[in-house]
Amino acid sequence: MSTVGNSTNIFWQESPIGKTERQKLINQKGCVVWITGLSGSGKSTLACSLSRELYTRGKLSYILDGDNLRHGLNKDLGFKAEDRVENIRRVGEVGKLFADAGLICIASLISPYRKDRDACREMMHDSSFVEVYMNMSLQLCEARDPKGLYKLARAGKIKGFTGIDDPYESPLNCEIELKEKEGECPSPVAMAEELVTPRDFLAPPCSVSSSASLSSSSAASLSLSAPTSASIPIAILTPISFSAPFQRIVQFAPSLRVLLVTFSTLIL
Repeated sequence: MSTVGNSTNIFWQESPIGKTERQKLINQKGCVVWITGLSGSGKSTLACSLSRELYTRGKLSYILDGDNLRHGLNKDLGFKAEDRVENIRRVGEVGKLFADAGLICIASLISPYRKDRDACREMMHDSSFVEVYMNMSLQLCEARDPKGLYKLARAGKIKGFTGIDDPYESPLNCEIELKEKEGECPSPVAMAEELVTPRDFLAPPCSVSSSASLSSSSAASLSLSAPTSASIPIAILTPISFSAPFQRIVQFAPSLRVLLVTFSTLIL
């Protein structure tokens, strides 16, 4: 029993399947790739290019885009200092869950304050946090101004805009720093390739140790409750068309595939 924040009398529920097992299931390491930089520095463009490059390499990723999250998870937050802190904290917690699930989470946010980014790093209990700094000058970002926000900020129509009347604190010890070249932002493809060639988060996960495996009692209960192929009608075992990423997940777990195929026939 513990107290966390404003919650009292809560318990941490352990799962019989851990991060190591999940990583082995989809053959990749879960991590958070945190892309930070000024508005207009190319964060979202890089995130999309990186996600596409990972997909072509058979790696499962998901993008947490700052603007997109403010349409849902963070729609109750503004841009005051305290709201920015809470915005980053929430994204950090979601990213941690994605990484724990074995996915490569790509977080693309201005995230201007160094202490908030460092707090997200500290949420990860291993080297699963990769900070990418889009080191593009204010002049370049303002010249690009893809959303027209700098123009509005200069006209006084947006207050507290990062780089204009609110500070951006550059990372001190980021894993990757991408810089402009001759006053131009590198191409998205070039930046994505720089991120993935070579990177530790693309290496195969470590083998699951015997100590991390299910207990014999848990395994026995699972085997008793899961249907066998012999007990399922032939019609139910007829192949169903799944998307490529979904096929990649289920191909490592035959028993899970049987359960999913059975469930699919019940809801179709």
